[in-house]
Amino acid sequence: MNTKVEKSDGCRRVLHVEAAWDEVSSDYEQLLKLYRNMASVPGFRKGKAPVQVVERHYLKGLQEEARERLLPRFYQQAVEAESLKPVNVINVENIDLERDKGFSFVVTLDVKPEFKLPKYKKLSLKGETVEITDEQVTQSIDMLRERLARFEDVTGRAVETGDLVQIDYSGSADGKALSEMGDAVAGVAESTDFWALVDEPEFLPGMMAALTGMEIGENKKVDVTFPEDFRVEVVRGIKAEYDVTLKAMRTRVLPEIDEEFLKTYNAESEEALRKQVGEELKTQADQAEKNNLREQVGEILVDKTKIDPPESVVAGETRQAFYTLARNMIQQGISREDMDARRDQLTSEAQEAAISRVKLTYILSGIADEEELTASDEEFEERIRNMAQSYRMTPEQLKAKIEENDSLEDVREDVRRDKAMEIIIENAKIKR
Repeated sequence: MNTKVEKSDGCRRVLHVEAAWDEVSSDYEQLLKLYRNMASVPGFRKGKAPVQVVERHYLKGLQEEARERLLPRFYQQAVEAESLKPVNVINVENIDLERDKGFSFVVTLDVKPEFKLPKYKKLSLKGETVEITDEQVTQSIDMLRERLARFEDVTGRAVETGDLVQIDYSGSADGKALSEMGDAVAGVAESTDFWALVDEPEFLPGMMAALTGMEIGENKKVDVTFPEDFRVEVVRGIKAEYDVTLKAMRTRVLPEIDEEFLKTYNAESEEALRKQVGEELKTQADQAEKNNLREQVGEILVDKTKIDPPESVVAGETRQAFYTLARNMIQQGISREDMDARRDQLTSEAQEAAISRVKLTYILSGIADEEELTASDEEFEERIRNMAQSYRMTPEQLKAKIEENDSLEDVREDVRRDKAMEIIIENAKIKR
C-alpha cells in the first residue's frame, strides 16, 4: 500500500491511498465466489455460471460492494501508517477498484492540531473571599417566603408596587379603537376583569406607573407609546390612549416562619433553617468562585497558545453555540423577525465563542497528556450519574444513549480535562 498526505489549510489534510491488486484480490475473489453461489444468471442454473460470466453480469454491484468492504480497512491502515490523528472525515472521493490494477481512493479529513503547550502552572488569578452574612441568609429566607406568598383582598388604600389589580381597559389611536386592528392585537387592545401584577415586566408600556396610586373604582386615561421592539408587531411605534378602570386589588401576604412553613423546607426550627440556607448559599458561592477561576484560566490559556483548531470542529461548535444563543433570545421574548435581523451578529458571536471553546478543549487535553491524567471507572460512573441527573434520565439510559453515539470515550476525556483544570487552579497564585 502506498500513501501520500497533502497539507491544506490549518488542520485539513488530503490522504491519497493506493493498494496493489495482490493486496485486495483475495477479498475480491471471495466476494465474487459468494456472488457466483447466490446469483441467478440467465442461461445457467443457480451457482453454476462461470466466474467470468458472473463477474461481467454483476460487475457494477461487485465493485461497489468490494469498495465498501475495503475502504474502512485501508483507510485505517493508511491513517496509522501516516501517524494521523483524525477528528473528522470531510470527504471521500475518487474511489476506484479494477482487476489487476488495484484499489485507490482520496480522503479529505481534519486532524488534531499540533501546538506547543503554554506555561500553565503558577498562573496569576483573581479570586474573591466567600463569606455568607446574616443579611444574605435573611434575604434568601424572604425569597422562600415569597414563593409561598398568597394574595388577599385589600381596600382603603391606593395601589402600591407589587399589588395584584383587577382592571378593565380599552385602547384607541387616532380616534379608532385598537380592537379594529384584528386578532393580532387581542389582549393588547382591550380586556375586562383583567388581573395584572403591578411590577416589572409591564404588560403594557407605562401601565405600572399609571396604576400606582389609583384607588378602587377610579377611572383614568393613560397614554401609552409602544416601543419599536414591542412583542406585537402591528402596534410598534404607535401612540395610544387607554381608558382604565380599577375594579379590585389584592396585596401579597408573606407566610410567617411558623411550624408549617419550616416543615415545608424540612427544618425543625428557624435556626436550623438559617443554617441550611447558609450552607446552600456557601455552596452556590463556592461554585460561582470556581466558575470564575475556570473562566480566567480558559482566557489565559487561549490567549497564550498559538493553535489553529480544526475547521470542521469549529463549524460544529459554532452551530451549537448559535442555537443556544437563539434559544435564549426566544426565551427572553425576542421575536423571530428581530433574530433574523441580527443573524449575522449572532453568527459572529457564536463563531468567536466556538473558536475559544475548541481551542481550550485541545489545550486542556494536551495538559492532561502532559500530566499523564486518566479517568478512573469510578470517576467515569460519577460523571455519568451527574449528567443523567441534569438530563432527567437514569444513568443506564444515558450510558446506553452515549454508547449508541459511540461517545463513551468523550465522557472520559471530559473527566481528564476537568482534572487538568483542577491542577492548574491548585497551582495558581490566587489574589483575594
